[in-house]
Amino acid sequence: MARASRRKSKGKGTNGLYIGVAAIGGGILVVLAMLLFATMDKDTATVAGGNFSAEQYVKRGSVSVGNTYRIEASVVEVHSHGSSRIVEVMTNDNYRIGLFVPSGSGFSNIRKGMDYVFTVKGKNGQLEDGSHVKGILVVVDVEAK
Repeated sequence: MARASRRKSKGKGTNGLYIGVAAIGGGILVVLAMLLFATMDKDTATVAGGNFSAEQYVKRGSVSVGNTYRIEASVVEVHSHGSSRIVEVMTNDNYRIGLFVPSGSGFSNIRKGMDYVFTVKGKNGQLEDGSHVKGILVVVDVEAK
C-alpha cells in the first residue's frame, strides 16, 4: 500500500508541473498579443468591426457595411453636394477614398490639406436615380490630428 500512495503523489506533482507550464505559455501568448496590437499600423486602427484596410475597401467596399472604423488621413478635396459633402482623403497607405459627410453633421470645418482622424461607419445608400450603392463610409466624428 505504501508504494501505491507514493505513485499517486508523484502523479499529482506532474499534473502541477503541466499546469505551471501551461500558465507560463498562456502568459507569453498574452504578452505577444499585446505587443502585436501595440505595433499595428495606425491607419488600420478600428473602433469595431475589424481592421480597416483601404486596399480591401477599394477592392470591395461592401465589406465595410455595418462596421465602424477610425481612419487617419489627409484631405485632398472637399466636394459639395447640396448641404452634404464628399471629402476625398489620402490614407497613410496612399489610397484615395471618399467619405460622405451628411448635412447637419456639424463638421463644416474640414479643410483641404489638413490631417484628421475620421470615425466612419460603413453603410448602404441609394443614388438620386434610385440605384443602390454598397459600402459608403459615412463620417460620424472628426478630430484634428
